[in-house]
Amino acid sequence: MNKRIFDALKSVDIDVAFEDYEGSDDTYIRFFFLPPVPFDTDDNEQYVTHYVQLDLFTKWDYIQLTKEIKQAMKQAGFKRNFEDQRYETDTKFFHKILRFYIIEEE
Repeated sequence: MNKRIFDALKSVDIDVAFEDYEGSDDTYIRFFFLPPVPFDTDDNEQYVTHYVQLDLFTKWDYIQLTKEIKQAMKQAGFKRNFEDQRYETDTKFFHKILRFYIIEEE
């Protein structure tokens, strides 16, 4: 699943990190997974829903980047189910939160 997300976000052309970002850019994405939700029938797992949260951090306007991220994830088969934003006063970063999910047949 990590590779799928990295591949999807290549077109956005900013640093992407799984869980922890250790770079020094003023704009980056970090992502992590929320617990998956399986769907079972007759004691067999038929489908699993994978949830991922993308955190966009930037010192600049995030509106265009948010559009690019949403489009890239949509093209990779993900659907968005949550969106929020905040301003991190301690780091002076805008923080855009995007959650997506994808359902896969097992």
